[in-house]
Amino acid sequence: MTLTIKKPSGKAEGFHGILYGEPGTGKTSTADDPEFKTLLLDLEGGSSVLSEATNTDIIEINTWEDLVEAGKSIKQGFFETSSGKVPCTYDMIFIDSITRLQDLCKEYVVRVVAPNRRREIQTKFGAMADWGDLKDLVVGLAKSFHSLTKRGEDSIHVVWIAHKDVNKDDVTGNVTSTKIQVQGGNTAEILMSIVDGVFYMFKKTDEQDKTKTLYGLLTDTHGVFSAKIRQSKKREKLPHVIYNPVWSEILEKLGYKN
Repeated sequence: MTLTIKKPSGKAEGFHGILYGEPGTGKTSTADDPEFKTLLLDLEGGSSVLSEATNTDIIEINTWEDLVEAGKSIKQGFFETSSGKVPCTYDMIFIDSITRLQDLCKEYVVRVVAPNRRREIQTKFGAMADWGDLKDLVVGLAKSFHSLTKRGEDSIHVVWIAHKDVNKDDVTGNVTSTKIQVQGGNTAEILMSIVDGVFYMFKKTDEQDKTKTLYGLLTDTHGVFSAKIRQSKKREKLPHVIYNPVWSEILEKLGYKN
């Protein structure tokens, strides 16, 4: 076998991230970026918060197959529609959400992957082998979308939205850390290791103006709230907290292409 040795290009391609937090903290709203043309793959039915967004298109995802097909269309560069082929020219893809994705995956496992598998209730997910399929399918899909961010000039930024789950101490019951909400062994930890960054989003009342709500993004772990971003040591580190986050500004600071 002949090995090829090359120098690092010094150029980041696309960013792959996870944005998680409590409901109502503004996660989906961040898809409205004035500098990016964005596609929201909406599994949650919560796209109404983007009703006034001018640079965002939305595709409703109702089944596991819908999301797989959307991923294939993005990869090939166009969507097949009733009026013909529509080019996929987006800067950023949002998938809302990983939490809902597992529900679609469970239904897919029972309906397609193993419809005749022995279960306590035939049509209900829950057999031991079902959990293995859930983990493999969800992780495999995440890796497939990850590949979209590493295609040179054709790269697209991808951000998964997720709900918050917590880890608790077995003895005291106290919360020890947070993670994305998804079931199946260590699936959450695997997904958080695949991506380039995990952000935690929150909201709070402005201490200077009690009538104003601040929407913030944690870029590294604070207390029990887990966050971590891979970034070049040669670049200025992102602030610990970013208020009113704009993705095009954040990714420019990280060195990703716009």
